[in-house]
Amino acid sequence: MTHLHLTILRHGRSRADDEGVHEGRYDSPLTAQGQAQAQALAAYWQAHPPGFDRVYASTLHRAHETAQIVADALGLPLTPTDLLRETVAAGSGAAPHLS
Repeated sequence: MTHLHLTILRHGRSRADDEGVHEGRYDSPLTAQGQAQAQALAAYWQAHPPGFDRVYASTLHRAHETAQIVADALGLPLTPTDLLRETVAAGSGAAPHLS
């Protein structure tokens, strides 16, 4: 029997987090804090290899950048895919709030 081990990682802190905006497909970049969070996790996984053989990420900037930091640290290629982009329901506030 073959087992699949799947690890799901949320992106680091983004500009929209600081703005209090629900992101959805709003393509908000990582903040310096978000980059540092990804780098800290990458360093941890370098010291304690998780045994990944693949890295996939959403094409949204915040997710892609987080995954790229981790993939680079682990020496793994990154496969960006729109299939991992967030889906947005009508009225979900997926863009900056306008008031």
